[in-house]
Amino acid sequence: SRNSKEDYVQSTQPLSAFALKSPSKRISPGADNTSKKRSPRSVIIRNNSGMNNYITSSYRSSYKLQADSLQKIRRPEQECMRLKMQLISIASYINQGCDAFHSRQYNLAMRLFQDAHNSLKNHRNEVSSPSASERFDLVHGRQFDNDDFTTSNSYIYQRIEFDEGMCTYSSPMDVDISEVKTETIAADDIHHASRMKIRLEKAMNEMEALIWYNKGHLYRHHQLWDEAMQCLNNSLELVSCRLAKSRKDDESRSDRATGRSPASIRIATMQTIGQIQYRLGNYEEAIISYKNSVNYAKRVHRSLNLPSIASALNSLGVIYYHLASTGGENSESNESHLTNAKKTSLQALKIRIEVLEEDHLDVATSYNNIGRLYIMDDGFSEAIECYEKALQIREDKLGKDSLDYAATAFNAGQSYHHIHDLDKALFRYQEFLDVAIRHYTKNHRDVAVVLSGKAEIYQERGEFDKALKLYEESLESAKNALGEEHEEIAMILNRLGHFHYVTGNYNAAHEVYSSGLKIESQVLGAKNPNRLVSLCNLGEIHRQRKEWDAAIKIFKEVLDIQRNQFGLDAQNAEIAITLHVLGLTYEKKGSTENALKHLQDALWMRRVVLGDDHLDLTPTLTSIGIIFSRGNKLNLAIDLLGESLRIRKANLGENNRDVAFTLYNIALVHQKQGLLLETVFCLLKVLSIEISVLGPEHKDVAITMFKLGETFERYNDPENALKYFKQALEVEQKVLQEEDPLTIARTLSAIGNIYLSQGNVVPMMEAFIEAGRIYQASDMNPSNVSVNRNMYAFHISCPLGAPAA
Repeated sequence: SRNSKEDYVQSTQPLSAFALKSPSKRISPGADNTSKKRSPRSVIIRNNSGMNNYITSSYRSSYKLQADSLQKIRRPEQECMRLKMQLISIASYINQGCDAFHSRQYNLAMRLFQDAHNSLKNHRNEVSSPSASERFDLVHGRQFDNDDFTTSNSYIYQRIEFDEGMCTYSSPMDVDISEVKTETIAADDIHHASRMKIRLEKAMNEMEALIWYNKGHLYRHHQLWDEAMQCLNNSLELVSCRLAKSRKDDESRSDRATGRSPASIRIATMQTIGQIQYRLGNYEEAIISYKNSVNYAKRVHRSLNLPSIASALNSLGVIYYHLASTGGENSESNESHLTNAKKTSLQALKIRIEVLEEDHLDVATSYNNIGRLYIMDDGFSEAIECYEKALQIREDKLGKDSLDYAATAFNAGQSYHHIHDLDKALFRYQEFLDVAIRHYTKNHRDVAVVLSGKAEIYQERGEFDKALKLYEESLESAKNALGEEHEEIAMILNRLGHFHYVTGNYNAAHEVYSSGLKIESQVLGAKNPNRLVSLCNLGEIHRQRKEWDAAIKIFKEVLDIQRNQFGLDAQNAEIAITLHVLGLTYEKKGSTENALKHLQDALWMRRVVLGDDHLDLTPTLTSIGIIFSRGNKLNLAIDLLGESLRIRKANLGENNRDVAFTLYNIALVHQKQGLLLETVFCLLKVLSIEISVLGPEHKDVAITMFKLGETFERYNDPENALKYFKQALEVEQKVLQEEDPLTIARTLSAIGNIYLSQGNVVPMMEAFIEAGRIYQASDMNPSNVSVNRNMYAFHISCPLGAPAA
């Protein structure tokens, strides 16, 4: 942009071997400077600035050398100006596309990104033909939905509206070209111009990688996974080629032309690819992508303390968590996944606390994710501590109306529920519902799940009317959100069936379980683990109704499915459970031989799978011991029950209800053996444990007291017998008055017999007559009163019309 030819000549004079003073004057070798009139043949040479220089043919060759030199001087400067304007134009398209994305104008965003792509291709003189993904849009006339898209097929944390920290790179990247806009080139600085041209050309390559990256995010946002992966792979390929030609120091340096370093683009692309692989359930591929991102970032930045590394480590923790929670029967593999999940998640938390502020939202995300890992190890106290920290940060940063706050409240509610802190569990569940209903309305799957969780709490409290109402609301919400046939409908039906089972309404429980089983069979298939759970529940209903053959039929079906799934000769903990239940059912039916066969198979399988000291061996050991005791194989019974007691004490401690139960059965065997001192010792230990664990007013305490009285009676110690019978009666009258009055009548009969043996007639008659009145009130004949094992006609002293004293 020179004003005159003289300016042009002056600017080139210091660098040229020839000095052109003006177009009308020329300097000839060996001649003076006087001007001579000639009409030489002239040649027009157009230089880079568009000016015409008239050079005589005699100096044509020498001028060509000079013109070439001038072109070399002028072309980088003009090319830089052209590249600079082109770059500004492309960046404008990209930034406007990012703004459109954030304002949910997704179609406009794609058009702007495509305009940027076309402008870049025009710069390279390429034909602006649509890519494969663009051709797909053109053929099918695809239009993006301008509403936020959520993954409705997964439960709570697998959907993108809840933050697991998997969406660190969840939107397109803009560019910062402010430094390019303000940068100028001195007129005589050819080296600066050349360097700037090279830098701008590199920026063009990075711009193209960013365009592909941003298109990939648009497709990812709308779950068009194939198109998203194609775009992201294009971006990764471009930036990888760019880095292959760069020095290592250039990788982490932000480009002055784009404000982005090639390394940052590559890391973002690798993690976004990993995110898509995770959403598709390709966990192993996602792990590779995130590990590559971590290793590359460590190599380039020579440090671990980077937000991008923390993001990748957190994502790895999330993937390992899902692998551990859905890993199936391979317990070693699940344990390995859980260990990796804890390791990477804690590393991410440590980096985030060091690099970011302690109240940063990413720190809250890490706390929330780590809480889930503690739950898998039954570390509910540690989980609650993490959840409360996450809740505090999210409340301060986002407010209680945030979906992320609500998700953590839901998690905390579940943890409080597990430790039976029901008030806090209800409070956190309600916090989730308040937010979720405002965001989604009541007809939403997550609302239905939490409503059923509240129903379970009221069920545990014994507030059955509230529980039933909430179960029905939960079922209605789920059906409105998901339709009649969905696996979560079956889950809620399963909970409702359990409610009816607990309340003793076995017919209603059978109907509800059957409905859930039908849905699971249609939706999940015959071999799905959830269907097996429903089958087992139906089998248990038949057991409670004493329909032994129907129960055996169902549990045999479960066993066949498990053996087809794991192999006929497989040793599996789930198969052992089914064998155990079949054994118990055969025992109830009276088929002792079949019962022992299935129980011994279950015991052998549990020893193989779990070892000799695992707690799960104890129910089978105890059941076989009881069967041997009933068959008077008392020494074998003592051996089996003793092994069960040893394992339970080692795993549960001395002061445990299961330990007391085993001791009680050992006492019964000793009683059969005639070892009364051993019997009394075991029963006194049982009573001590039960009072400590259950409290003094519990029906199990009353049972043990009665058994002690019975033992002392056989030991010819009427005073101690009367003492424990009276203690048992006192507890029974408090806890069994409505539930089981006939047990009270039995204890009164025992007390009457002790008084009879002592010749104490008045209290004897009071006890016998009260027992008779209870039998009468229970529509039974008062003659059921047993006096020294003989039946007396107590209906004479307790006529039907006689009022209670």
